[in-house]
Amino acid sequence: MFYARTYGIYLHRAANEIVAEALEHDCSHIVFGDLTDIRETMPEASWHHLWTFRRLYEYVED
Repeated sequence: MFYARTYGIYLHRAANEIVAEALEHDCSHIVFGDLTDIRETMPEASWHHLWTFRRLYEYVED
């Protein structure tokens, strides 16, 4: 639980910085890569890598 909470705070801050930079540069979109089939293309990626990317995406989207 500590792991998820600690990284959640970090990811929330990172998402805020991404959005702030996009606004600063008058960007109309923030683009994330497609993680479809990532486990097949990057077998060393574990569940927490995918969880981290998904959570960051959700924070930026909100």
